[in-house]
Amino acid sequence: MSKERDVYGFLIKSALNVKSPSALNVKSPLNGVTEENKKNKESNNNLTGIEIFGISISVFVIFIKILTMIFAGYLAWNSFKNEIHVNRLFKTVLCSLFSFFYLFYLFFNLIIYKNINKIFIKMNNMLD
Repeated sequence: MSKERDVYGFLIKSALNVKSPSALNVKSPLNGVTEENKKNKESNNNLTGIEIFGISISVFVIFIKILTMIFAGYLAWNSFKNEIHVNRLFKTVLCSLFSFFYLFYLFFNLIIYKNINKIFIKMNNMLD
């Protein structure tokens, strides 16, 4: 059985028993933009309230993270004044990356631990 070939040697669609898109009721994208396509595009571009809320929360969290990174980096740079610049820079970068934990550590040391030391000092003075 000989198969029909075109000028370039490829098999012709009719010889392959392939139906054209119009026979399959498939809309060709070359027909232009229809009203149905416009409505679908417009409805897909609208964001729901939950998506907007999620995006706004994400932007807020990223903004807070950047602020805490800057603040932790500033505190770290100023707290390691006696060290060489390479080591100081390395510690500052680490403190900026883990800013939440570093700020929690500073809070614990400066606020809570200081108050605990005051209590122990008062207790020692009472025992003397």
